[in-house]
Amino acid sequence: MIVAAALLALGLGGFAAASASPAGAATAVGTPTITDDVQGTVTAMDDVVTCLPSTISIGGTTAVAFTVGCLTLYYGDNLSVAWSGSGVSTELTLQGSDGNFVVYAGNGKVWGAGTRAVDLATGPGCEAQFQSDANLVVRNCSSAAIWASGTHTYPNAVLAFQADGNLVIYSAASGGKALWSSGTN
Repeated sequence: MIVAAALLALGLGGFAAASASPAGAATAVGTPTITDDVQGTVTAMDDVVTCLPSTISIGGTTAVAFTVGCLTLYYGDNLSVAWSGSGVSTELTLQGSDGNFVVYAGNGKVWGAGTRAVDLATGPGCEAQFQSDANLVVRNCSSAAIWASGTHTYPNAVLAFQADGNLVIYSAASGGKALWSSGTN
Protein backbone atom coordinates (compact mmCIF):
# COMPACT_ATOMS: atom_id res chain seq x y z
CA MET A 1 0.00 0.00 0.00
CA ILE A 2 1.44 3.36 -1.05
CA VAL A 3 0.19 5.19 2.07
CA ALA A 4 1.85 2.69 4.41
CA ALA A 5 5.10 2.91 2.45
CA ALA A 6 5.01 6.70 2.57
CA LEU A 7 4.37 6.73 6.30
CA LEU A 8 7.14 4.21 6.86
CA ALA A 9 9.52 6.38 4.84
CA LEU A 10 8.47 9.42 6.90
CA GLY A 11 8.84 7.49 10.15
CA LEU A 12 12.37 6.53 9.16
CA GLY A 13 13.29 10.11 8.35
CA GLY A 14 12.42 10.32 4.64
CA PHE A 15 10.91 13.54 3.36
CA ALA A 16 9.61 12.59 -0.08
CA ALA A 17 6.03 13.45 -0.92
CA ALA A 18 3.72 10.48 -1.29
CA SER A 19 0.61 10.01 -3.38
CA ALA A 20 -2.34 7.69 -3.02
CA SER A 21 -3.40 5.14 -5.59
CA PRO A 22 -6.09 6.26 -8.06
CA ALA A 23 -8.79 4.38 -6.12
CA GLY A 24 -8.01 6.41 -2.98
CA ALA A 25 -6.94 9.61 -4.64
CA ALA A 26 -7.07 12.67 -2.44
CA THR A 27 -8.94 15.78 -3.48
CA ALA A 28 -6.60 18.47 -4.81
CA VAL A 29 -6.31 21.18 -2.17
CA GLY A 30 -3.41 23.27 -3.38
CA THR A 31 -0.01 23.89 -1.91
CA PRO A 32 0.51 24.05 1.86
CA THR A 33 2.22 27.02 3.47
CA ILE A 34 3.63 26.26 6.91
CA THR A 35 4.24 29.12 9.34
CA ASP A 36 5.30 29.39 12.96
CA ASP A 37 5.86 32.25 15.35
CA VAL A 38 9.66 31.86 15.27
CA GLN A 39 10.48 32.40 11.57
CA GLY A 40 7.17 33.07 9.83
CA THR A 41 7.10 30.86 6.74
CA VAL A 42 8.93 27.66 7.69
CA THR A 43 11.81 27.10 5.28
CA ALA A 44 14.35 25.69 7.74
CA MET A 45 14.44 24.08 11.15
CA ASP A 46 13.95 26.23 14.27
CA ASP A 47 12.90 25.89 17.92
CA VAL A 48 9.38 24.74 16.94
CA VAL A 49 10.11 22.61 13.86
CA THR A 50 13.23 20.48 14.36
CA CYS A 51 12.79 18.35 11.19
CA LEU A 52 11.20 19.55 7.97
CA PRO A 53 7.79 17.97 7.25
CA SER A 54 6.53 16.23 4.11
CA THR A 55 3.26 16.45 2.21
CA ILE A 56 1.41 13.12 1.98
CA SER A 57 -1.94 11.85 0.72
CA ILE A 58 -3.85 9.84 3.30
CA GLY A 59 -7.42 9.17 4.35
CA GLY A 60 -8.82 10.78 1.19
CA THR A 61 -7.09 14.09 1.83
CA THR A 62 -3.67 15.70 1.71
CA ALA A 63 -1.67 16.40 4.85
CA VAL A 64 1.54 18.00 6.08
CA ALA A 65 3.19 15.29 8.17
CA PHE A 66 5.73 15.69 10.97
CA THR A 67 7.73 12.68 12.11
CA VAL A 68 8.16 11.82 15.79
CA GLY A 69 10.38 14.14 17.79
CA CYS A 70 10.16 16.93 15.19
CA LEU A 71 7.63 19.35 16.69
CA THR A 72 7.72 21.20 20.01
CA LEU A 73 5.56 24.16 21.00
CA TYR A 74 6.38 26.29 24.03
CA TYR A 75 4.03 28.60 25.93
CA GLY A 76 2.72 31.09 23.36
CA ASP A 77 4.03 29.23 20.27
CA ASN A 78 1.93 28.31 17.26
CA LEU A 79 2.27 26.39 14.01
CA SER A 80 -0.17 26.75 11.15
CA VAL A 81 -0.73 25.11 7.79
CA ALA A 82 -2.73 26.98 5.13
CA TRP A 83 -3.80 25.32 1.86
CA SER A 84 -3.74 27.61 -1.21
CA GLY A 85 -6.46 25.84 -3.20
CA SER A 86 -9.07 25.31 -0.52
CA GLY A 87 -8.62 28.26 1.81
CA VAL A 88 -8.49 25.81 4.77
CA SER A 89 -6.08 26.81 7.51
CA THR A 90 -5.28 24.78 10.61
CA GLU A 91 -3.34 26.19 13.57
CA LEU A 92 -1.95 24.28 16.54
CA THR A 93 -1.06 26.51 19.47
CA LEU A 94 -0.08 26.39 23.12
CA GLN A 95 -1.87 29.62 23.99
CA GLY A 96 0.19 32.25 25.76
CA SER A 97 -2.94 33.69 27.33
CA ASP A 98 -3.85 30.57 29.35
CA GLY A 99 -1.66 27.55 28.45
CA ASN A 100 -4.42 25.63 26.68
CA PHE A 101 -3.29 23.34 23.82
CA VAL A 102 -5.71 24.17 21.00
CA VAL A 103 -6.49 23.48 17.33
CA TYR A 104 -8.00 26.36 15.35
CA ALA A 105 -9.50 25.89 11.90
CA GLY A 106 -11.56 28.24 9.81
CA ASN A 107 -12.97 30.92 12.07
CA GLY A 108 -12.25 29.58 15.53
CA LYS A 109 -11.27 26.96 18.05
CA VAL A 110 -12.30 23.45 17.02
CA TRP A 111 -10.54 21.37 19.69
CA GLY A 112 -8.81 21.96 23.01
CA ALA A 113 -6.92 19.71 25.44
CA GLY A 114 -8.25 21.51 28.51
CA THR A 115 -4.80 22.38 29.86
CA ARG A 116 -5.69 25.83 31.17
CA ALA A 117 -5.08 26.40 34.88
CA VAL A 118 -8.83 27.04 35.36
CA ASP A 119 -9.61 23.63 33.79
CA LEU A 120 -6.84 21.63 35.41
CA ALA A 121 -5.31 22.11 38.87
CA THR A 122 -1.89 21.03 37.53
CA GLY A 123 -2.05 23.42 34.53
CA PRO A 124 -1.32 25.51 32.62
CA GLY A 125 0.49 23.86 29.74
CA CYS A 126 4.00 25.22 29.16
CA GLU A 127 5.33 22.78 26.54
CA ALA A 128 3.68 20.51 23.95
CA GLN A 129 5.75 17.96 22.09
CA PHE A 130 5.27 15.17 19.55
CA GLN A 131 7.71 12.87 21.35
CA SER A 132 9.97 10.22 19.84
CA ASP A 133 7.55 7.50 21.06
CA ALA A 134 4.71 9.19 19.06
CA ASN A 135 2.89 10.44 22.14
CA LEU A 136 1.68 14.02 21.76
CA VAL A 137 2.16 15.38 25.29
CA VAL A 138 1.49 18.67 27.08
CA ARG A 139 3.65 19.36 30.15
CA ASN A 140 3.16 22.01 32.81
CA CYS A 141 5.88 24.46 33.89
CA SER A 142 7.25 21.83 36.31
CA SER A 143 7.67 19.38 33.36
CA ALA A 144 4.90 17.06 34.58
CA ALA A 145 2.67 15.59 31.86
CA ILE A 146 -0.86 17.02 32.15
CA TRP A 147 -2.37 15.76 28.87
CA ALA A 148 -1.36 13.06 26.36
CA SER A 149 -2.75 11.55 23.17
CA GLY A 150 -2.06 8.03 24.48
CA THR A 151 -0.20 7.04 21.31
CA HIS A 152 3.14 6.04 22.80
CA THR A 153 4.93 2.94 21.44
CA TYR A 154 4.51 3.93 17.77
CA PRO A 155 7.99 5.29 16.93
CA ASN A 156 7.28 5.42 13.18
CA ALA A 157 4.11 7.50 13.46
CA VAL A 158 3.46 10.91 11.93
CA LEU A 159 1.47 13.91 13.14
CA ALA A 160 -0.59 15.02 10.14
CA PHE A 161 -2.14 18.46 9.63
CA GLN A 162 -4.82 17.41 7.13
CA ALA A 163 -6.23 19.69 4.45
CA ASP A 164 -9.72 19.00 5.84
CA GLY A 165 -8.79 20.68 9.16
CA ASN A 166 -8.27 17.48 11.15
CA LEU A 167 -5.09 16.85 13.19
CA VAL A 168 -4.30 13.10 13.19
CA ILE A 169 -1.55 10.80 14.43
CA TYR A 170 -1.07 7.92 11.97
CA SER A 171 0.91 4.71 12.52
CA ALA A 172 3.23 3.51 9.77
CA ALA A 173 3.52 0.04 11.32
CA SER A 174 -0.20 -0.68 11.01
CA GLY A 175 -0.71 0.48 7.43
CA GLY A 176 -1.58 4.10 8.08
CA LYS A 177 -4.07 3.45 10.89
CA ALA A 178 -5.29 6.57 12.69
CA LEU A 179 -4.18 6.35 16.33
CA TRP A 180 -5.58 9.68 17.55
CA SER A 181 -7.53 12.54 16.03
CA SER A 182 -8.78 15.96 17.02
CA GLY A 183 -12.03 14.95 15.26
CA THR A 184 -12.28 18.33 13.57
CA ASN A 185 -12.78 17.44 9.88
